[in-house]
Amino acid sequence: MRFDRSASLQIRLKNTNGPGYNQRLSISDLRIAFNIKKTVTWGTNTASIRVYNLNPSRRAILKEWGDQYILNAGYNLGGGEQLLFIGNSTSLSHTFNLPEIVTNIQVADGEIQLNETIVNLSYNSEIPIRQIIRIIAEKMNVKAYIAETDNLVWENGFSWDGQAKYAIDKCVKALGLTASMQNGKLICIPKDKSRGNTPIVINADTGMIGVPERFSYKQKDLLTNQRISGWKVRTSLRPEINPGDRVQIQSSRIDLKGLFKVLSANHQGDTHGLPWYSEFEVILL
Repeated sequence: MRFDRSASLQIRLKNTNGPGYNQRLSISDLRIAFNIKKTVTWGTNTASIRVYNLNPSRRAILKEWGDQYILNAGYNLGGGEQLLFIGNSTSLSHTFNLPEIVTNIQVADGEIQLNETIVNLSYNSEIPIRQIIRIIAEKMNVKAYIAETDNLVWENGFSWDGQAKYAIDKCVKALGLTASMQNGKLICIPKDKSRGNTPIVINADTGMIGVPERFSYKQKDLLTNQRISGWKVRTSLRPEINPGDRVQIQSSRIDLKGLFKVLSANHQGDTHGLPWYSEFEVILL
């Protein structure tokens, strides 16, 4: 293991006879590599995780779909591991490159909650839209953060019979918000604003790598008809920063300083290899 790097997995095995989980595994003494992609858009964030040389009994009980993976990573001398990703497996395979055996796991944040939760709701009288979101989140068994909005209601009531994620999509759009799943939590924020967290500082003293680079999306924003442009910034691994967060960036080399919103995060790491960094796309607030 490379000096000061640390990563571990907590795995909850899906109950094959019903909902929930029925067994736990902990992996902290093996080589773990990962490539994690998160965005602020409505969809599932993904993680590609590789575990080296699991013993045969552990390999045998892992399932191709539905097991919950909790990945923690960090620095032994820098406060220890922090939560990096939570999700459910969507595929699993084992590659035998002897003498090494590599277990390859694809994981999606909110895979079960977003794609498996069906809700049947019917309200005839006026009901606040924010309340509906919280009701659906409770049925999905997730916590919800909803930014402050007007207390709008469905004047003619609200009914839904189908996948929960589409009901949430309808509700957040009515409030002028966007929704995403971040580490198993439903985050609803305005398109042009952040989550309201205390800004996280990114500069040369807190692990910034190199110089921020400009970017511009080819597609245009549907509301403003303008191309989204901002900055790409790379740092040492920062598990605590998620899409929707506020960050305070300062780079004296290009005279860049300000408060930004994180649009996307890409975390790459290998406890025994070269990568161990985070890369963020940010826009000025």
